Amino acid sequence: MSEAADVCMASNGVIANYGMGVTQHRHGVETARMIVNLLLPRGNIGKRGAGISPIRGHSNAQRQRTVGISEKTKLVPFDRPAEPYDFEPPRWDA
Repeated sequence: MSEAADVCMASNGVIANYGMGVTQHRHGVETARMIVNLLLPRGNIGKRGAGISPIRGHSNAQRQRTVGISEKTKLVPFDRPAEPYDFEPPRWDA
């Protein structure tokens, strides 16, 4: 823990990533608050290259892999993400 604290203190920006295990735990609210409280004193909320980043299943919340990851290509809206990056995503089923 002290090594992790040293890294946080020496960093210009800290991003705290956590998975669903934090939020689904019976003390998830308190744990998420502690993560925020770890980031706040050094200004790591609302700062470029820093912040809190829950890694969860939100991209599939509507049962469609809106981030473009699917073994069923007909379910994925390819055109919008392809335009800004000027590429043609593969459209065949795995």
